[in-house]
This record gives sequence, C-alpha cells and structure tokens, in this order.
Amino acid sequence: MDLAEEKRHGDFVRGFIRAGTICTCHDLSDGGLAVALAETCMASNLGATVDAGEGPDHAVLFGEDQARYVVALSEAEVAGFTASATEAGVPVRRLGTAGGERLSIAGRLDLTVRALTVAHESWFPSYMSGTVMEPSAAA
Repeated sequence: MDLAEEKRHGDFVRGFIRAGTICTCHDLSDGGLAVALAETCMASNLGATVDAGEGPDHAVLFGEDQARYVVALSEAEVAGFTASATEAGVPVRRLGTAGGERLSIAGRLDLTVRALTVAHESWFPSYMSGTVMEPSAAA
C-alpha cells in the first residue's frame, strides 16, 4: 500500500465531491469493483453498463485495491474530471454509463438491480431459517 498515493487520490476525489461534481462515489477497498458497483446500483435503484477491462475475473471484479474509486458524474463533467485527474497524476478510466434496471459488466456479469437487492436482503433470513435461496428466485 502506498499511503502517499492513497492520500493524493482521496484528496483529489474529495475535492470533486465537495465541489458537487461527483454524484456518487464508492471505494474499491472492500469487495472490489463488482461489490462497489452492486452496492451503488442497489442504493440508487439504478443499473449500470460497464466494461471492466482485461484480466482474470477474480482480480478485475473483486480486487480490493487501495486508492481506487468508482465515481459517477454527469456527461458534461466527464472531460473536465478526466483532464484534472490526468493533470494531478491520478489514473482515470471511463468504465461505462449509469441507467436502466440491470448491472451489466461486459462478458462477466448481468443481473437486474432487483435481483441484487433481493439476494442482498434475503440471504441472512434464508440462512437463519435453514432454507436455500435459488439464484433464479432472485430474478
């Protein structure tokens, strides 16, 4: 872990949050990209279409990297945010767009936000009752 990098990236993102540029933000340190996207989609009840890039699923989807964030901002803010990140030495990559009823990570995952929410909210009660929830029941 590079604490200086963590601080630089955090300060950069926090500045845009304070300026009201970023609509939502989630770090990747607890569950990685897939968990951050799923939690964001469930919280907003809004889907996303994402291209997560190349690499093994376990690393791309669940890598708990420090100093990495998923941010959502309006289309009008993308170019300015990207230019500012580049200027500040903060790596940035556009992942996709928000909208619709599904979380779709190209070639890796495609679920409705409703299915995510049902699975998230029902697993513990199902576990405690001794029942097993079938994946198709969440769709």
